[in-house]
Amino acid sequence: MKILVINICIRPYIDQLLPPVGLGYVLTAIDRAGFEYELLDIDAHRYSDEEVEKIIRNKQFDIAAFGCLVTGYRIVKWLANVIKEKNKNIPVIVGNSVATSIPELLLTKTNVDIAVLGEGDITIIELLHAVIDNRPLDEVRGICFKRGGEIIRTPERELISDIDSIPNVNWDLFDIQIYLEKSKTLIPEPYLMD
Repeated sequence: MKILVINICIRPYIDQLLPPVGLGYVLTAIDRAGFEYELLDIDAHRYSDEEVEKIIRNKQFDIAAFGCLVTGYRIVKWLANVIKEKNKNIPVIVGNSVATSIPELLLTKTNVDIAVLGEGDITIIELLHAVIDNRPLDEVRGICFKRGGEIIRTPERELISDIDSIPNVNWDLFDIQIYLEKSKTLIPEPYLMD
């Protein structure tokens, strides 16, 4: 099964661009776990809504995953609709503060199927295995999901106690040169990621 990981653009009107650190950790975890995935980096390439819709219509994927700040709720709702218009059976997984702060609203008012609550590094791997293996989502800690007309919240996932156990972000998974070019006024040389 192929996962489409999406880096949304919440501020298209700002020329500067910062690397998506949170998504970087999650994508690094997905990559290290050996899942087949593709990154659609809307933020780096500043695709228009029409371009995003066309790209999603033409891509082949079985699961969609992205995150967003709670202030980007409207974008999450729109993007989940675009994905479901392509195929209503594609599970839409959303993380970051929009999922953690308003999971019930997100699941009842949008086409999002699963909200990842809190840190996503470990949760996303367990969740993807459960979805791909068709196992009960109840077994995955730290999520909220729809089952029929009911919203199910699983027990909280413990915080990662040893932060040094988390692998560094693999910036090679991103077109990091775009980020470096668009953030030169914010990041002093020498660039840590270059």
